[in-house]
Amino acid sequence: ALRFLLALFLSPWTLLLGQNCFDIEAVLVDACGNPEGTSEMVRFRVGPQNLQVNQLTVSWPNNAFLGICQNANTAAKVQQINNQISQCGFAKEPLNGVLPAGSTVLLVTSENVNINANSFANLADTIYVIFQCAGNTAGHFANATGAGQRTLSMFFSSPSPCSDIVTYTCAQLLDQNGVAGPTSPSNLRDGALVDFSSGNAVYANNGCQIPAQPLFISIQGQGNLCPGDTLWLDASHSSS
Repeated sequence: ALRFLLALFLSPWTLLLGQNCFDIEAVLVDACGNPEGTSEMVRFRVGPQNLQVNQLTVSWPNNAFLGICQNANTAAKVQQINNQISQCGFAKEPLNGVLPAGSTVLLVTSENVNINANSFANLADTIYVIFQCAGNTAGHFANATGAGQRTLSMFFSSPSPCSDIVTYTCAQLLDQNGVAGPTSPSNLRDGALVDFSSGNAVYANNGCQIPAQPLFISIQGQGNLCPGDTLWLDASHSSS
């Protein structure tokens, strides 16, 4: 409800909301590394239709949107990401600029992202990674400028124009000790993120990691297990 109310006042695309062509799920507001502005991230999920990267526009709380770049440099970054992953995850760039329906996408605020400062090691799912073109080095999320509320909006103009808007409050961002507010040393505030996957803003800090959800596996079995017996397991996997 909050997203739709904000859209009425803040977005020129009000009538286009609610089509669920994508949903913003998490924002890494305070990235690790220096400059911070090259390594911030947004995780979103594509809806029931494919989306084209070149149809994306982003309105950051701070900085102009410089477009999305895919080149030899971004390919090298994705290779570095995959070399770092220690779980069963995999990162890849869109083929011909297409973000497939149902896919999870990580938008990085610069193709010059510091991968060593923001770990992908625990990635346990397949994600598409897209990079804003180089140029912005200052932070995109205005987390150091006070206790106010900030708004991020994203817009796809095709195939069916739609947008999503999320908000967060700087004063509620958590440091690595779980303390809210801007009074902690800047290095402890690194890693502050806001998760919107439930529809509400949930504040967290997982340290210097990307804003990816952990992998959860539930296993159910029937019968008694004795030495030498075989146990048949029925397992379901969810990464959302």
